[in-house]
Amino acid sequence: MASLGDILRVVADMSVGVGVTIENVYHVKVNSAGGVADSQALDDMGDYLEDVYSEINDHMTDRLNYDSYKVTNITADVELGAQAWPSLVAGGSSADGLADGIAGVASFRTSTPGHQGRKFWGPFSEFDITDGRLTSATVADIQDASVATGSPFTGGGGQSYVPVIYDRENNVGRAVTEAYGDNRPGYQRRRKPGVGA
Repeated sequence: MASLGDILRVVADMSVGVGVTIENVYHVKVNSAGGVADSQALDDMGDYLEDVYSEINDHMTDRLNYDSYKVTNITADVELGAQAWPSLVAGGSSADGLADGIAGVASFRTSTPGHQGRKFWGPFSEFDITDGRLTSATVADIQDASVATGSPFTGGGGQSYVPVIYDRENNVGRAVTEAYGDNRPGYQRRRKPGVGA
């Protein structure tokens, strides 16, 4: 059981074609006094991811597969498990995709100076970029996804959660105070699996 204040690491596992794996890492703090059962937390994190990715799925190339997601209670050092996404299966755009590394970028601020996060989403389609900038419709959906990423939410069992920017050095999760998208595309670089904002 995850207790009040426990921080959950949520890893969204996706793939594009053969050999291209995307792992987006999120951190969420349990905010219910009575805690939450591990199985309920696992289901709630799937719903959370669906809420985020549903905002941008129409821009994601249909070469993208939503493979699974996994959740770890990093406070208690307990694996909650892995399972399939609740309903998302593949990206929603049949247009030609941009290069796999090109991504929309969302930024997240906290009230603590120097502690912020970024999320790279994609790959998007060629219709999402004009003259080197993401279109206004794409940016609006990235903005909606960034708000869904950083806003407190209530899970299906009635438990509440607060998305945080996790500070590994101090083992602290800091609540998001501002979330926003940008029209400048970023590059989703290779990094160590399981590490992220």
